[in-house]
Amino acid sequence: MCPTNTFTAVIAAAGLSTRMGAFKPILPLGEESISRSLVLAFVGAGSLPVTVVTGYMAETLASHLGGLPVRLVHNSAYRTSQMFDSLRLGLLSLQKEEAAPLPDKIFLCPADIPLVSSETIACMARQEADIVIPVCSGRKGHPVCVSSSMLFALLEHDGTDGLRGALNGLSIKPLMLAVSDPGILTDADTMEDYERIKKLLRR
Repeated sequence: MCPTNTFTAVIAAAGLSTRMGAFKPILPLGEESISRSLVLAFVGAGSLPVTVVTGYMAETLASHLGGLPVRLVHNSAYRTSQMFDSLRLGLLSLQKEEAAPLPDKIFLCPADIPLVSSETIACMARQEADIVIPVCSGRKGHPVCVSSSMLFALLEHDGTDGLRGALNGLSIKPLMLAVSDPGILTDADTMEDYERIKKLLRR
């Protein structure tokens, strides 16, 4: 599982978890948690240190992710901002990073897709398309993978229609990559989603 492109990820984990009714990044999932499972999927695929954008309960999440190869960026406006605002902060931090060159690919995703597999991530990273979106059973999912050459254009987006609007504004046809990984579709928005994801994991 050795992708030919270097890659990293920006994970938006600043939200209030209002619909869940509990702070979902730290909810247990098997031997890990929702957020740790996602970070470990990227690590297992060969990712460079992952950028996690925190907001609500930032110190709790930072402690929870201790020991993992993550970079933490704080969204102080987490109560009033949207997911794309957090992704933009993470991308901006990569742009400003002076210690290392930009990787070839950057994955963008929310923190609540814990079942996406390392194999799917590695397969997406190997693609040469500027935008790669995974598709399972005819449905588009997360994460989205973009070429680092798209970074500056993404940072210029005004936030309208979130990540979808930013990608549409690039005027580049994405590669819809068919994968046999239902994990790309299993976002944990509500407690019902969480219970369903736990059942899927047990299977």
